[in-house]
Amino acid sequence: MPASSAVLVKKRHQFTTIATLVISSILLSACSGSDSNNNTPVEDLVGDDVRRLILTDIGDDIFMPALRDFSAKAQTLDLAVTEHAGSPTDATLKNAAQLAWREAMHSWQYLEPLQLGPAGLSTGLDGTRGGADLRSDIYSFPLLNTCTIEELASNDLSVSEGSAANATGLGALEFLLFNEQSDPCSLGTPATAAQRANYAASAALRVHNVADDLLQRWEPDGGNFLGEWNTAGLTSEFYSLPQNALNALSVALFYVDKATKDVKIANPTGIGASDLPACDTISCPERLESRLSGSSGDNIQANVQVFYDVFNGVDNGRGLNDLLRGIDRDDLADEITAELDAVLEHLDTMQPQFDLAVEAITDADACINGTANPGPEAPAACALHGYLKIAMDTFRGPIAASLSLAAPNSAAGDND
Repeated sequence: MPASSAVLVKKRHQFTTIATLVISSILLSACSGSDSNNNTPVEDLVGDDVRRLILTDIGDDIFMPALRDFSAKAQTLDLAVTEHAGSPTDATLKNAAQLAWREAMHSWQYLEPLQLGPAGLSTGLDGTRGGADLRSDIYSFPLLNTCTIEELASNDLSVSEGSAANATGLGALEFLLFNEQSDPCSLGTPATAAQRANYAASAALRVHNVADDLLQRWEPDGGNFLGEWNTAGLTSEFYSLPQNALNALSVALFYVDKATKDVKIANPTGIGASDLPACDTISCPERLESRLSGSSGDNIQANVQVFYDVFNGVDNGRGLNDLLRGIDRDDLADEITAELDAVLEHLDTMQPQFDLAVEAITDADACINGTANPGPEAPAACALHGYLKIAMDTFRGPIAASLSLAAPNSAAGDND
């Protein structure tokens, strides 16, 4: 097990103070359809105009900077892994490729809970308007087949546009760059360092290309999905009402409940969740999201941070909490903010860091009690689940009801 990694990228929006909105006249059931004017005082806007204003701030201040950041990080990763492939036994070049992967992964994890539009699914229960399935070409967690990757590399094959999602992307790159076993799949004739590096270079190129494609589909001078988002209820082809865009955002944010809380925390800690296999041992560290790099906790932090930012806004912009304040639910806005603060503060101060904290769980009962009553005396990884569950219960319960937000169809009837 490699040594745990430090958080390389601090919270990009460190507990941003929200821009206070006084929208006492907001009508969440209204469908005004009137054109939103950026010069109009916020207090003069009601109903759909307020929703659209908040959607615009989320699009301009959260989606676009994050997409641009990941595109740049993916390019750096591509260059670093290509250099590593040119001299696969050079430790300095491999370390540089690992660092580039960490930075690209952290950048992507901020986008993971925002799987709508081109990143989202095009079909299925949770298919989204404008979905183009691009996320799975970048990162397919929890789907990953390391032995398929090893076999493809040993046969001098490479990633292409038609490659299976479970054999490429950031997950495959973690295996190729951080695995220290000479024959991890008992192939007899495993891939050499050069073969793994070459396969990694093709995977990094693919991630770079898809990252650029995703960004261009959002850019105003490209596919302009941002324009579709910002004009919901006016000229948008995909969102006939601003509430429809808010519902797409809500469905995406359930990732933090169902993937971050359940799959990334409950699953490896042994706490368990519905539709996930129970641990045969006290905990299951092998189910950690990024065990090889020791960065599972960093991933969780980025997931929670973007959730926080969508609610509180960034750079003096507005977020979903402003909708709550507009209907006199300051209590819920304050509650979700305090609960998310508790999660992020716990992640910042966890000793040991999350990946090692999962390894350190020795008492299943103490873990269950720790998630029910999170605090300094509880096992750290189990307390993290408890803190996040408190916040997600507030989101999926009173907040979703107050703002009439949709839940994923795939989560219907799920009360975890």
